[in-house]
Amino acid sequence: MYGLVYHGWYSFTSWYYTAQPLIAALITGATAEWLWSASTPAGAQGRRLRLLARVLVLAACCAVAVATVSSARKLRQIQARFWSWPLYRAATWARDNLPAHARVGAWNAGIIGYFSERQVVSLDGLVNTRRYFESEQYDLCAYWDKTGITHLVDSFDPGSAKAEAVTLPVPDFYARCMNRLEVLWSERLDGHPWEARAYRFDRVAGGAK
Repeated sequence: MYGLVYHGWYSFTSWYYTAQPLIAALITGATAEWLWSASTPAGAQGRRLRLLARVLVLAACCAVAVATVSSARKLRQIQARFWSWPLYRAATWARDNLPAHARVGAWNAGIIGYFSERQVVSLDGLVNTRRYFESEQYDLCAYWDKTGITHLVDSFDPGSAKAEAVTLPVPDFYARCMNRLEVLWSERLDGHPWEARAYRFDRVAGGAK
């Protein structure tokens, strides 16, 4: 059941590559335990069933191993192209162009924070408060004011202000303050569907303290 619930957005989403083999191994182990613990008849039929269980478990383990190796090779290929990623370009632009006291909001906060050398507030909600998870993420204008965010830096859909890696309709949560976002820089790289972009957030216009 957990495997089915987990599937959602995650099974074929590259940034969750670590979890798929672990979940597959968990399901394999649970299946193996069920097969071994199930009562089987004695005699030749029981031996055949136990042999079948062993074959199924071995086949599942081999499939997990092949998928893991394949995923690792794909990850190495992605890593080799990392230096031309929009996220890396956005982070280095922030490092070279934003003041040292800038506070940056980003959904891809790890990459942006590490390479920009600026203070970054994660907008994913994963490392924020329970209040953020329950309500504040749905009013990002007020949240940005509250946390003192001065800039947004990330990779975005070229046709909108939708950030990369955001599966929820996040732009709806800051649509009413789009007039307070000023594009400072953007760059579209060949071969990438996303555009590196930096915004300045006008905190005065919204009556921020």
